[in-house]
Amino acid sequence: MARATPQGGESKQGLVVTLVFFILATIGAGVAAYYGFADKDKIKADRKAGDKDAVKADKDKLKADKAKRKADRKAARDAKKAAKQETTTK
Repeated sequence: MARATPQGGESKQGLVVTLVFFILATIGAGVAAYYGFADKDKIKADRKAGDKDAVKADKDKLKADKAKRKADRKAARDAKKAAKQETTTK
């Protein structure tokens, strides 16, 4: 009969340990990659919504700045007219 490990021959324990480690590491890497990319679509959608919100906020800020400049110009014109009327009435 043949023996599983020959006497005085080499042991296959190192090979078995290496294979088991490699298999477990491969499974672990696969699970980590799956969970790492699982929310990719959600992240893209959130980013797209954030970009839209940022663009809207920029437009709103530009509108507010334009309205403020317009109000400042009107106030300056009114002050200038009031000063002119004040000097002409004296």
